[in-house]
Amino acid sequence: MTLLNSDELHLAQAISQLTFCNPFLPQRMEFERAVLGSDYVASDTSWNFPTTGQDERPNEKRTRDKVASFVSTLRGRMAGKLTPGVQEWRLYQDAVVHYLYYSLEGDFYRALAPGKTGTEFAGLYARYLEKFNDLMDVPAKGRACHFRAEHLFACCYQVTRAFQGIYRSIIGFSPCMIDLRAKVWESIVTHDMRLYQLELYDKMGDIATLIIGASGTGKERVAQAVA
Repeated sequence: MTLLNSDELHLAQAISQLTFCNPFLPQRMEFERAVLGSDYVASDTSWNFPTTGQDERPNEKRTRDKVASFVSTLRGRMAGKLTPGVQEWRLYQDAVVHYLYYSLEGDFYRALAPGKTGTEFAGLYARYLEKFNDLMDVPAKGRACHFRAEHLFACCYQVTRAFQGIYRSIIGFSPCMIDLRAKVWESIVTHDMRLYQLELYDKMGDIATLIIGASGTGKERVAQAVA
């Protein structure tokens, strides 16, 4: 008996795509739609900058809740000795990455707030590690976890910092601003977040970013986002 039926396999693949996509590209909305199905709420022209004064879009919470429920269901099945296949195990881990990041996203933002000393990360890491160990400590017939706990935590920190810098520094929802945010994200995290997570997360500080443009085009705002 397989861990995932055909519908669940498609859901897991959509979650994986959403987890590692560029969050500032329209593809994010497409992947959210694939995850939520009929629960998806049509929104305005761009996910990546709100026009309503609200930071959180309705589909964000729906997606977080659905992924959390999905991870819990699969965790229960594996605890009941249902062994995942190789692809199922990879997709489960991708869903866990999504769940861990978004379940602690608010804590990461608070720890990164101005004036914080960094000591907040000790408690945050303890909460994260408890969740990580619980979700990854499941029967998988010796299949290795693709993620080390401390490495994934560091990536979550870097991704949160990058997203916050771009989202708060580059303001506007015209097509060119949408495209600019996406390009700045790729400058920081690269075009492939899975590659970033696996190999590049601790090397990006060694790579210089050249920002060019005429006077008044917003180079300083881009520099603030990248810093």
